[in-house]
Amino acid sequence: MRRHWLAPVVAAVLAGVGVAATLQTPANPRPATNGLTVSDVESTATFCGGLGTGPAAAVVTLTNTADAPRVVAVREDSTAPGAHRAVTLHLGARASMQIHPDLAGSWFGLTAIVAGGGVVASTVAPDGASAPCQASGVTSWSAAGLTTTVGSHATVELYNPVPTAAVANLTVETANGFLAPAVYQGLAIPGESVLALPLATTVVDQAVVGARLRVVRGSLVVIGVERAGSLVSYATGSAVPRTTWVLPLVTTVRDATSVIDVANPQSGAVSVRATVALGQFAIPAQTTSVPGFGVGHITISPNPAIPAHGYAAVRLSASGPVSVGLVTGDAAGSLVSSPGAPSRAYLLTDATGRGFDGVALANLADASLALTVTAGTLKAHVRLGPRQVIGLRALVPQLGQLRGRSVLLHAARADLVVAATLPTRPAGLVVVTPLHGG
Repeated sequence: MRRHWLAPVVAAVLAGVGVAATLQTPANPRPATNGLTVSDVESTATFCGGLGTGPAAAVVTLTNTADAPRVVAVREDSTAPGAHRAVTLHLGARASMQIHPDLAGSWFGLTAIVAGGGVVASTVAPDGASAPCQASGVTSWSAAGLTTTVGSHATVELYNPVPTAAVANLTVETANGFLAPAVYQGLAIPGESVLALPLATTVVDQAVVGARLRVVRGSLVVIGVERAGSLVSYATGSAVPRTTWVLPLVTTVRDATSVIDVANPQSGAVSVRATVALGQFAIPAQTTSVPGFGVGHITISPNPAIPAHGYAAVRLSASGPVSVGLVTGDAAGSLVSSPGAPSRAYLLTDATGRGFDGVALANLADASLALTVTAGTLKAHVRLGPRQVIGLRALVPQLGQLRGRSVLLHAARADLVVAATLPTRPAGLVVVTPLHGG
C-alpha cells in the first residue's frame, strides 16, 4: 500500500559554483553532451536516474542555491530506443522546481547543464526517499542492501549520458557466494540511453545482495533502485569499498527495524565489528563474519542488547574493504540507503519547507576537526572532537529550525560524514545522505 507517513522532502545534491562550489570534485569528469564546457566557473552538469512510470514514478527536483537566476538545459533519455526530450528551463534565484520525466520506457536518465552553476538536483520517489544526482560518470561502483525476495524488485540502473557507447560488467555477492551472470557481462550501453538490470531475473530470492559494476569502456551514472510494492528507495552506492564506515543516524525506536547489510567483494572472509553509541547506554560491540564473495548483516533494531531509544551512531570496522547498505522499515515495508563516504564538504538543503527529523555529523578521525557552518547570513566556526558524532542542532543552536534552509558544512579535512532523516513515524525510516565532495 501507499505510505502516507513520509513527507516528500528533497535531499541536498549536486552543485557547481555559487554557495556549493567547494563540493564539486568529480572523480571521472566528462564533457557535457550539448556542447557546453563543464567547469566550476562557467557551467556545471548533473546527471540523474530513476523510475519513470507508474504510481512509483520519481520526479527530479532542481534547486538554485545561487543569488541569481539560472538557465538550465535539460535532456531526458530512456530505456526506450531513441526516446529523448529536450527542454530549457529558467530557474529563479533561490528557487526550486520539479521535472516530471515524460518519456516512453520505465526508466529515465536526465542530464542538466547549468549556465553559471549553483543548481543542485535530486531524484525523489513519491514517498520521499531520494537520490543525489551525480556530477560525472564513474568507472567503478558498488552497493549493498538490495534484495530480490518475493515482493521486492531490485534494479541496477545504468545511464550513459554521452553520445559514445559504454561497456560494463556486473557481478553480485549473495549468501550463495559470488555470481557473474552471463547476461550481465559485456553489457553495451549505447550513447544517450538507459539500461535497467532487474536483479531478480538472475539472482533469485536473495535476502541480501551486494552489486559491483566495472566499466571497461567509458563511464556511467549508476544507481541501485529497490521497489517493494509502491515503496521505492535508492542505493547510491560508492566508488570503492572501504574498511571503515560511519552511520551517524540509525533508528532504534520501537516498531522500527534497522539492519546494516555488508557485502564482501574479496575471496577471503572478512570480520566486521559494529560499535554502537546511544546516549548514556553501554552497548556491547556487535560482530559478524562475512565469507569471501558473500554477504552478512548486523541488526541494530530490534535487538535485545540495544535499547529502543531514538537514534544511534554506528561505526563499522572491517578487516578488509566492504560495501555497506542500511535497510530501515516497519511492518509496512523497508527502504535502503547508502552511507556517505568521508568528505571535506556537505550541502544540506530543504526545498519543500518540511524540514528534517534529525541531522547528525561524524568526525572519522582520531584528531579534532575544525568545521565552518554556513546558512544564509549565519556563519559559525565550530570543532568536532576526535571520533565525535553530534546533532547539528546541538552543535549550532541557531539552526534549531531547518525548514526551508540550505546549510553548507565545510571541514578542514576530508574526515566528515553527515546524515539526515526525514520526518516519519516511526522515526528514522528514511535516511538522507546530503551532497558531499571535496
